[in-house]
Amino acid sequence: MVKILIVEDEAIQAASTKMLLEEMGYQVTGVADRAGKALEMADRLPPDIVLTDIMIKGKTDGIALGRELSQRHGCRIIYMTGSPESLTSETSHDGLLKKPFRTDDLLDALEAAIRS
Repeated sequence: MVKILIVEDEAIQAASTKMLLEEMGYQVTGVADRAGKALEMADRLPPDIVLTDIMIKGKTDGIALGRELSQRHGCRIIYMTGSPESLTSETSHDGLLKKPFRTDDLLDALEAAIRS
């Protein structure tokens, strides 16, 4: 089963994403609202995929978090954002979801990340 860590500081968005993932048969290893908490969770139970918002609480943004988690655990990173222009060509990722996203968009991003 594919293990997914969600990093989202909007509680309603995090809860609905978790519910969708579990309904689709994925294992959600945790939900974090900031980078430090996400790193702790990933160190305890390394995820296969990290679904992270770019703009999260704290001094570390989702892009820096994604880089760190990818280096530490080799997991795939899917960024969620309301403003995709915040990504640069140097921002490495395995998927991008523009918020608000549809269930089909989430499923497509996950399937592409799994295949990559």
